[in-house]
Amino acid sequence: MKNTVIPQGSVTVGGKVYTLTQGQAQIGSLLFDFKCKQPEEGFYDWTVTLHNTGEETSAPVTDLYGLKLFFPLKESDSFIYHGLKGDSCSLESYEPETVLLKSGDSLTKEPVGARSSNTTAFPYFDFAMENCSIVCGIGWSGQWKMTAARSAEGVTVTAGQRDLNTVLYPEESIRSVRILLWAGEEDTLHARQKFVSCHRRYASPFATRGADYACPIATQAFDRYFWNAKAEEGKAPYFETEEAQVRICHSVGQCEYFNMHWVDACWFRDTFRSGVGNYETYSTGFPNGLKPISDAAHQNGLKFIVWFEPVRAVEGSEAWNRFKDNPKQLIRLPGEGSALMNLGDGEVWQWVYSHIVSVMEENGIDCYREDFNIEPLDYLISIEEENRKGMAQMRFTEGIYKLWDALSAHFPGLFIDNCASGGRLLDVETCSRGFSLWQSDTACAREANGIPTAMIQQNQNLALSRYIPHHQGSTFYTDAYTVRSSATYGIACEFAFIDDDFDVSAAKAAVAEVKRMSRYWKGDFTPLTEFDKKTDSYAAYALTLSEQEGMIAVFRRPDAAENIFALHLSDMDQAATYRITCVDEDRREKMMTLSGADFENLEVCIEKAPGSMLLFWEKI
Repeated sequence: MKNTVIPQGSVTVGGKVYTLTQGQAQIGSLLFDFKCKQPEEGFYDWTVTLHNTGEETSAPVTDLYGLKLFFPLKESDSFIYHGLKGDSCSLESYEPETVLLKSGDSLTKEPVGARSSNTTAFPYFDFAMENCSIVCGIGWSGQWKMTAARSAEGVTVTAGQRDLNTVLYPEESIRSVRILLWAGEEDTLHARQKFVSCHRRYASPFATRGADYACPIATQAFDRYFWNAKAEEGKAPYFETEEAQVRICHSVGQCEYFNMHWVDACWFRDTFRSGVGNYETYSTGFPNGLKPISDAAHQNGLKFIVWFEPVRAVEGSEAWNRFKDNPKQLIRLPGEGSALMNLGDGEVWQWVYSHIVSVMEENGIDCYREDFNIEPLDYLISIEEENRKGMAQMRFTEGIYKLWDALSAHFPGLFIDNCASGGRLLDVETCSRGFSLWQSDTACAREANGIPTAMIQQNQNLALSRYIPHHQGSTFYTDAYTVRSSATYGIACEFAFIDDDFDVSAAKAAVAEVKRMSRYWKGDFTPLTEFDKKTDSYAAYALTLSEQEGMIAVFRRPDAAENIFALHLSDMDQAATYRITCVDEDRREKMMTLSGADFENLEVCIEKAPGSMLLFWEKI
């Protein structure tokens, strides 16, 4: 198979199925516009829009698949699906899945609750066939569905918004899911590397900010101090005060390489969880708003990022009181303590947008952090109209994109952090607009189910790096093993910033190493171990910037008995000479010079468990 495909989708109009290809086509009163970009060979980016150009309501539109491809196969040919589970804030978050499809088999994937990477599915995957690999990402921050069905003739793959069955009113438009796809005669590893490289360069914030954009090395003290905070009657806990936040800024000002100060969900009246939906009034600990904190951050060379949650409101909040009389604007379900702010409604959207802009402008906020702690599917289904199934979901999802795009237009160069109870909204559309600084809520604590968070983040980094161009973890600790386990392009540091014994030198050493590692994450990612939930194993990966330089990280987990890990590298020039700088768990450096043949099978010795080793290499 050649390393090209013919981008295709399909739609059913009035019960008849139509194949959609690049360009425009008129089907009755519906104008289909199939826009596809191919910035380089083998890589495609496309979306289909439908517009009712007639003066009457259209025939029913169902099964709008942005992706519908057929791969002809002989019965003896293999067809293997590789994908990930979604984020479930557990040891299983992003766990890889592999399915061999035989004739008669069908595989369907969709997330939970209309958050695109929630629990059961992840909107990136790949297919391995004879002499061909297809890597695909879906852009739909709602309830998508992908089906791969194999017959005697081959495999049909479809992807679209689930359960769309609607008429279109005159002049009304809808859209399909967005598709990123790479196809070529590569093995699975190299196909994924090419997909991620293209995703980064053409469909991510790096496309506009440049490959060398410095991702956040941020203070994030919320989870360390907020959850168990205690306060005197009538006073906010110390962490939730202007004094504490300003103190953090001055503490990190003593450390090099921090570049962002992060205020999470504690700044508004009644704070998290009781105050979501408040924008105009602040928590009692911030009588002057957030401007003094912004000023302190900027004085210490830090950008200022603040948490918002525009999709949710609790009873008694400003958003609740404004829209409570319209059940299609503030959508409530029996027994649920939170309501969904319907961003598909123009009045709701404008109110939310205006309040976010006001808070950001008044407080000198540089970066927008969005959280999304509600599953919108059942809420949106509850307000569907007859003959308009899926339209409430469609408009709500478009409202998310419209909000991010409008904020970016109002604040040119705006940094957007995409969070949804961790990493439950990671898809092509969100990853093209924003960064993921909090890849899972497993990072909210030092361990989960008795397993150290550091080990969990090793697995998450091994899995997410298959497909998406940016993701970051966090750490409570400054030791090398924990920091290296969590660090990617940057890191969120939950250090003891406001404790009297805050160790500036340890924090400085930790973030200096993150800064050193970060540049290599723009290279090709190669897993040297698999996703593994065992505590007695190793984890390792390699990052290759070019044929001339790269980095390797090796982690000996707490119960691993052996102190030796053999690298078994590939793609090295066996006849060349390499200079390798090894940095051990105590951050002591040792340099060696090896031939490519010796380097490929180098045995790395890690004396401590848990412990780690970094190897920075260059070809000489």
